[in-house]
Amino acid sequence: MVLSEEQLEALDVVANCTMNRERELVGANGYGRELGFDPLPWLRARPRDHVAPARWLDLCCGSARALLIAAQRLEEAGARDIELIGVDLVGMFRGRHPRVRLLVSPLRLLAPVGPCDLISIVHGLHYVGDKLGTLQRVAGWLKPDGQLVAQLDLDHVLIDARKHRRRLLAQLRAAGFRWDSRRHRISIEGPPRASLDLVFVGARRGGPNYTGQPAVCSDYRWTE
Repeated sequence: MVLSEEQLEALDVVANCTMNRERELVGANGYGRELGFDPLPWLRARPRDHVAPARWLDLCCGSARALLIAAQRLEEAGARDIELIGVDLVGMFRGRHPRVRLLVSPLRLLAPVGPCDLISIVHGLHYVGDKLGTLQRVAGWLKPDGQLVAQLDLDHVLIDARKHRRRLLAQLRAAGFRWDSRRHRISIEGPPRASLDLVFVGARRGGPNYTGQPAVCSDYRWTE
């Protein structure tokens, strides 16, 4: 059964307390492995405009453990020019830190937080209805040389009830997205250059994804 975003967010597979709960900043279960680079050194190496701090927006941040660790390390280093923002649907955060802004919100209702250097969605898209629309929208919040990195299971993206992977990947590339099929990782530098010719129809339970965890299947149709 196809569900609206509101209905989807009430499902136990989405509104749960386990997704991304205890992921570390680095290490075997860390953000560095999932993103392909260690976020904190990457952010500290960013050029500064001496007006706004470097901004890391972590969507579907779970317990926010990685952000809280990052904040502690920045504090110990005396670095004050990096802003950390975490967003999660459930809001069961591990704790609080004055340098981390934590928000409870569905991604579909999240307002822009300002130009971002880094946007991460570590395994969060598995539980989002409009995965492709979310990617396009939040990538629009990037600085021209900012980076967005997320995991995406294309087997859980159906277009006209089929897997139109070749045409979809061509459109993603035209928009500026890069797809790593081995790691199921999608990324982009700067805002998208074009829109996808797709309309979100709805979502439903999709069975296990490539991680073996229950996930959400998203349905689309071509606009032409």
